Amino acid sequence: MLKNAESIIYPGLLIGLALCVGIFLVSLGVVGLGYTLHGMFSISLFQGIIVSLAVTCFSGLTLSIFLLARNLRKTLEHFSVLQLEDTEETDEEDYEDYDEDYDSYGDESDLNEFLKKINKSRRSMTMNELCSCGSGLKRKDCCGKF
Repeated sequence: MLKNAESIIYPGLLIGLALCVGIFLVSLGVVGLGYTLHGMFSISLFQGIIVSLAVTCFSGLTLSIFLLARNLRKTLEHFSVLQLEDTEETDEEDYEDYDEDYDSYGDESDLNEFLKKINKSRRSMTMNELCSCGSGLKRKDCCGKF
């Protein structure tokens, strides 16, 4: 079981590390652009960082809208290729097929007998018995607590 956990943990750590490095590089780029704007124009460093952050957010939003539009266009192309067959089957034929399938499973009496067998095999528990989880506490103080 530990081997399976390791196979999940290490890729997760690598993905998390890659995300942290990516966020750090984007932040470094925003601050660097702000510092460049501060040197080129007569604005404070804070204003330069805010302007560069706005430009970065706008660029990211524009890119995501572009990708969404591209995916929508591809989806519409796939839907135009998809053609549904129009069958001549009526609703009555569908119901007949359903009735035949339902009849093949058996009677309600079979189901009732099966449910009675299950209920007989179940043991009813009271609140003062020991809990089935193995804690040693009474059921009302453990898993049966409201």
